[in-house]
Amino acid sequence: MALQDRHHIEIPARVEQAPARRILVSSIDVRDFERDAPGGWDDLAIEAGASPFLTTPWLAACWDALGDAEPLCLVARGDHGELRGAAFCALRRGRLQSLTNAHSGEWGVLAAQDAIRERLWAGLAATGARGVRFDFLRGDRADAADAAGALATAGYHVTVEQPFASPHLELPSSYDELISGVSGKFRREINAKRRKLEKLGRLEFRVVRSGDVDGPLSEFLALEASGWKGRKGTAIARDERLARMYRRFARAAARRGWLRLHRLELDGRLVAGSMDVVIAGRGTAMKTAFAEELARFSPGVVLQAEILRSAIADGVRELDFLGTADPYKLRWGAVPRGRMSVHAWRGRGALPRYVWRASVRPALKRVRDAAREDRRR
Repeated sequence: MALQDRHHIEIPARVEQAPARRILVSSIDVRDFERDAPGGWDDLAIEAGASPFLTTPWLAACWDALGDAEPLCLVARGDHGELRGAAFCALRRGRLQSLTNAHSGEWGVLAAQDAIRERLWAGLAATGARGVRFDFLRGDRADAADAAGALATAGYHVTVEQPFASPHLELPSSYDELISGVSGKFRREINAKRRKLEKLGRLEFRVVRSGDVDGPLSEFLALEASGWKGRKGTAIARDERLARMYRRFARAAARRGWLRLHRLELDGRLVAGSMDVVIAGRGTAMKTAFAEELARFSPGVVLQAEILRSAIADGVRELDFLGTADPYKLRWGAVPRGRMSVHAWRGRGALPRYVWRASVRPALKRVRDAAREDRRR
């Protein structure tokens, strides 16, 4: 099916399970997603246990930051027009991709039932894009397998990879229970670092949740830019599009009561900060930063302890640390959870790309990893 005909997507019959038989999947125009997003999108995201990266505030902000793509939004509706599923992607030069960037932590389709989710994946496969790339799919769900199956059925050559795993922490009912589960060495370290910081001045932990968040957010972004990310040029504040994306998202998240700007202050000065989001008892640690000149006092470790204490008191049941499985996250008992990528190609020239991704590239990686292991011995 040609991309220009994508508003008339035909769903393969193989997914005509009874619970979804009367579900209509269609494409809608969402060039201004914040304005045009279907009603009930965020309710569906919460019902599906989605992360903030699949809510309208993030998708609208991310779409604005991408800039040079075309939107493709599929929706599944029930008998009375109610939203039962949705997927938001981007089209760029004939290729279909997840609406993600390097700052996204999760992506997938939203659906109230597995059968509806399958219909949406089939709808995306039916767009006929010559190339497909879906990133940040959760490894503990069937999304990657369902996406790969739909694409293979549509005639694509498909590869599925796990580029990394993000630590995920189930939270107990009390901070005492959490802290008793970490090593004694780590507990002593947290207390010692806190005492050393307290000797430098008045140490205070604060949380900004609502109101005018622009000032606290700008202070946090400045702190991030003051460290190695600023020197490397990857700090959010160094890219106006990214800074605009985070400001836009933070304002919308604050209006909905989701935002948590955690601050560790020393004599009123921000020395460690974290931008987190809490939606329906699920927390996501989106960005962290600390004053590098105080690195020997580990203000980030002290801040994380206070964040977890505050989260548990607020009834948060789980926390997604995002990023890779860094040791400082795992020390809290977090468990790595895979993030999957699905790549697919069709048409002329597809086979060489598939062979490279499926066979040659993994073989070269194994050789490289073996060489590194030999050098360590």
